[in-house]
Amino acid sequence: MENIEGNKQVEPGLERDLSGLESIPKLEAIEQDAAIESEQEKVVDLEAVAKKRARGIVRVLEKVFRLKMPGFAYSEEKYVQAEDELGPLIEKYELTNKGPLKYQEEIDGISFLGGTVIESVQAVRAARDEEEKEQEEKEPAQLKVTTLGNTGGEKSKPFTTQ
Repeated sequence: MENIEGNKQVEPGLERDLSGLESIPKLEAIEQDAAIESEQEKVVDLEAVAKKRARGIVRVLEKVFRLKMPGFAYSEEKYVQAEDELGPLIEKYELTNKGPLKYQEEIDGISFLGGTVIESVQAVRAARDEEEKEQEEKEPAQLKVTTLGNTGGEKSKPFTTQ
């Protein structure tokens, strides 16, 4: 279909806005900028994850040492030092999602539960020991029965008849 000037006419309803075609290079540039920003965010995220993993390692070490010495704790400075010294190593070798560090959240969870159980057992034992000590102090001193004829730590033989 042609109009009087010789231009092709578009049927009604099939009209298209072609003005956006000029901006296609601009759209590609915007998409590239978004991709670059996304990559930069990933780099920041990897750094943050590496620092988190470094803190997790120190936290697990702390809990291991608490098994032997309740109340053992690292200072915040040690955690920051781990972030500064271990974080870049974890990031460099991309260990945030490899090996045991891949399961850091699970390790932290198990470590928390194990530490809580051990602390609870130690608290119960301490309370029980304190209770027994108080009970012994309240009871009057009782005579201890010894076996006659037992000399030098030798075991005495039971008396038997034939």
